[in-house]
Amino acid sequence: MSKKTFLLDTNILMQTEGSVIFGFEDNNIVVTHTTIEELDGLKNVPGEKGYEAREALRTINRLRDGKGSLSKGYKLPSGGTFRIETNHISKDNLPIGWDLSKADNKIISTSVALNKTCKGEFYLITNDTGINIKAE
Repeated sequence: MSKKTFLLDTNILMQTEGSVIFGFEDNNIVVTHTTIEELDGLKNVPGEKGYEAREALRTINRLRDGKGSLSKGYKLPSGGTFRIETNHISKDNLPIGWDLSKADNKIISTSVALNKTCKGEFYLITNDTGINIKAE
């Protein structure tokens, strides 16, 4: 049975302070570099949002154990893998006129490409209503 691939959006990582990474059994977990940039941009925001962004980044940083790379993947305790996707942002993955300077559209572009290229089932995990509507 092939593994599933889950692409996690920024809001999911923030809402769980990154712990969601460990909740998908032995499957493949991916975040985009756009998501890392969004978290980095939010880490200094006062209050809960800034705290959640910092904690999500800390969780991701703890995965770095010297036995892999974030772009190629790290093994998770559950047997799955975690990696940061640095490719697949292309206007060819989006409807004509979509603005690739918007983070949500970059994440959707990556999602479209991964859905075409990954083995097994693919899921975009988000609570962002705008991304849900646009991704459908």
